[in-house]
Amino acid sequence: MDSEQKRISYFVSFCVEQYKNAKHLNGSQAFEELNQYGVLDYLAENYEILHTQSYQWILEDMEEFINIRKQRIITQDNLYLLLPSKVSWLAEMLSEDTGVGIVEAIRRIYRSEMYKRLEIEETKLWHEGPVALYEEINEATTKPLP
Repeated sequence: MDSEQKRISYFVSFCVEQYKNAKHLNGSQAFEELNQYGVLDYLAENYEILHTQSYQWILEDMEEFINIRKQRIITQDNLYLLLPSKVSWLAEMLSEDTGVGIVEAIRRIYRSEMYKRLEIEETKLWHEGPVALYEEINEATTKPLP
């Protein structure tokens, strides 16, 4: 197992333990619940962003992820529940990469063409992870002008 795999493994295990303690479950129960709703894959796939957050923030994000999955259907009426976590990840990445403040990063996201599509459920852009969304914002801002 390479060092990246070890870090991801540690992070996912850390999240299971935090969830277990917060929900007063045993390890097996916590693991099964998180696995049932796809949270473990979500944590591993989004490690680069998530591991920089506080455990409280991660717990809230995990609970939001589970609640959305319990509803099983994403509609225009409940899509707004997904957007804050996506915008916060994007804002942090944009702020770090460009050196702008967090409010300016959020402003750029909300003004972007990507966000206009993200907030429309039928585009299914909300399926994308933060890295893919960030790449899309970067592509739009680095395209040469005609």
